[in-house]
Amino acid sequence: DRDVTGVQTCALPISGEWVRAVRLADRAADLARKCGEAKLAGELFARAAATWETQLGRPENALLRLRDALAQETDDPARRELLVSIARVSGLLGLHGEALAAQREVARLSPAGRPRAEAFLIESRLLARSPDAAAEADAACASALAQDPTYREAAEELVRLRRGGPSAPLREALTAAADLSSPQARTAYLIERGDLELLEASPGVAAARASFALALEAVPDHPLALARLAAAAEADGDPLAAAEAV
Repeated sequence: DRDVTGVQTCALPISGEWVRAVRLADRAADLARKCGEAKLAGELFARAAATWETQLGRPENALLRLRDALAQETDDPARRELLVSIARVSGLLGLHGEALAAQREVARLSPAGRPRAEAFLIESRLLARSPDAAAEADAACASALAQDPTYREAAEELVRLRRGGPSAPLREALTAAADLSSPQARTAYLIERGDLELLEASPGVAAARASFALALEAVPDHPLALARLAAAAEADGDPLAAAEAV
């Protein structure tokens, strides 16, 4: 153990000799592994990975060391942190399959609530890069919002994913985003929802009028919301309400 610790000390100088540092860290990690010190070996590989990426600008080498570190680690929280880095670095390298597999494992190992929601959102964004994975991206984003219904970023992402698709799921996403947004953004989401409702027999004009009215509650005298409410009232056969909105 003394030998392992001694090499570890030499392997991690705070200096500009970064290549020498990572080589020494590799030697120390191999020695630690042979001595049965898996935890120490994993830490040394992770340290080498950070040096390869941040000091030497070699993410491909960093990824190799991150994989080595993960192979030594058995503690779930530590594995999660390594997998976060693997997902990020492999994504930068264009290794989308590895990035996605790592990110899914991150989500599995993350605590319920906001941490798991954040992991699901990253997974959704990875999936969204592939046109063939649109349904999976939507499901992952919906899982993020289910994990934390107050997660505004996930609600906004779900709106983006569902635009151009079926009306009902998009209206649901717009409602969730509106409930979590600032007044200006809430108004925009509610107007968008109302516009969709106008195009549908159900929920129809009455629902659209309600959406535009809610938009005006968020931002009174909003010009577009007023115009939309007036048009909806007229379409609903209520010229008096239309005139009042104008």
